[in-house]
Amino acid sequence: MYVEGIDYDIPPKHRKRKGKKKTKKSNHKHEYKGVLIKSDTQFGETYHYGEKCNVCGKINNERILETKRKEGSPFSIMLSQEEILDKYKDLKIVEKD
Repeated sequence: MYVEGIDYDIPPKHRKRKGKKKTKKSNHKHEYKGVLIKSDTQFGETYHYGEKCNVCGKINNERILETKRKEGSPFSIMLSQEEILDKYKDLKIVEKD
């Protein structure tokens, strides 16, 4: 199948492949501490558990969905925002950028 207007004798021009983005390495060993992360969403304020580096502020191991095992059942149920605040009441609350 030939398309009009294309010269098949000229080799096609190829784009150069872009290199992979290199991750930035830190110049320190991360020291993580558990915190309660507050996020503003379209549904209001949400809280979830995460770990934050004391040196640079990097957030790691976010638990977006908190669940607990339902008694007498093999299923789990999600915790409400009030239950999450009650469960982690001793942790510092930080706002996510």
